[in-house]
Amino acid sequence: MAFREILRSRVLEVLLAKKDVAVILATTPACEVQESDLPADGQIHARVVDLKLPRSWRGQLAYRLDKILHAVTKDLAAVLYPDTTLAQMRFSRLRSNKQNIGLRLLPSRLLKAFGLRNHHLAALGENWGHYPEFARLLDEEKPNIVVYSNMMLGQMDCLREARRRQIPLLLDVPTWDQATSKGPMTVRPDHAIAWSNEMRDDLVRLHNLQAEHIFVGGVLYFDAYFDRPTIESREDYCRRLKIDPRKKIVTYCLSRAGSSPAALAFIDRIHEIIRDGRLGMDCQLVVRTNPLDNVNLVKELALRPFAALQLPKGRVDSSGSNWLPAVDEAADRIAALLYSDVLVMIQSTMILDGCCTDRPIINLAYDAGQQVNEWQSVKRIFHFNHARRYQEIGATWKVASNAELETALKTYLYHPETHCEQRHQLLKDLTAFHDGRTFERWANYVYETARTHAPV
Repeated sequence: MAFREILRSRVLEVLLAKKDVAVILATTPACEVQESDLPADGQIHARVVDLKLPRSWRGQLAYRLDKILHAVTKDLAAVLYPDTTLAQMRFSRLRSNKQNIGLRLLPSRLLKAFGLRNHHLAALGENWGHYPEFARLLDEEKPNIVVYSNMMLGQMDCLREARRRQIPLLLDVPTWDQATSKGPMTVRPDHAIAWSNEMRDDLVRLHNLQAEHIFVGGVLYFDAYFDRPTIESREDYCRRLKIDPRKKIVTYCLSRAGSSPAALAFIDRIHEIIRDGRLGMDCQLVVRTNPLDNVNLVKELALRPFAALQLPKGRVDSSGSNWLPAVDEAADRIAALLYSDVLVMIQSTMILDGCCTDRPIINLAYDAGQQVNEWQSVKRIFHFNHARRYQEIGATWKVASNAELETALKTYLYHPETHCEQRHQLLKDLTAFHDGRTFERWANYVYETARTHAPV
């Protein structure tokens, strides 16, 4: 399960209120939760399991077969659905590696011609690979249902053990783009929870799930925006960041620095505009770092005038690849967004966070003078399928030059209501509910689904 969605929401509060429920929280060794993360209730147990294949010859054989399966299924998905973000990313990567796309995809075109689809290959893959620790957990706990939140190709192959035991699987789709950008799933769920009707349709069309087994429930981590926790005052927030509460705040939501050379270069572009007083009012730059980035890359920013760092609250697991938000992370994030006068970013889920708080959003759609290939360029992101909706609606201001960035900043600072209706429309289209009660719908759906699969 996803740490934030389960342990930082009120889902467990609802589930544990039901006397016939016990929750087994399975985590990998790298992502082991702390005792303080868990509610003080005997109905929940945290278990650490290794989801990897054993290092035996059988495990190595299954690993090799999976490598082939993953490559073939990804290529087949690109051939079947060339309009998806997954396919677009595949084509972009192949072009950047100077591979012949037509030749590379020829075997998958043949598979398509013979009527084979990804769910056929997924069924084939379920016949190999043994995951002993996960199998032991299932045999000992005998769950009625397994809930998970990961559509990344190959990362949940351990769920084959649940399939072999006829334990139903329920996928909670974690982010707005996963249905069109992630997968294909090599173990298909029996049920799913989607953000919206549009996401449900994508799961049916692209992943061959059954519409009647997909529950449209909303977005768990958006609950905090519509049923807000107590947050600190603007004065306290500015005091903590050592900035002036009387000045306007431009917040740059930094993408992973390794994703594009332009990510860090934009800090200089924005800072120069503010430092030189080109916006016509007193402003300051706050850089909200990506929680998985090395803060040392941007720590010198704190020494600049008119600038500060805002670090998301939480910790990184021992693998360095997963971020585990702190208990008060939601309140901290909401304060950072609410007290910003303009949000600037390349492109990320933070677009939706900005819409939840009705903040003007600028998207940086150029490479800040960096010499990059197609895969490193920020421009490619804006051509992806999942990015089309907010551009078509006009919910953000997509800028293609330093001059346009300056114009957008000025306009939003003086007229923050600009594109307000479009931001509301985007949120309405991509998320089904805006009432802060998704945790109830989520928990009740999981509970009722588990009950239908309980042994008689």
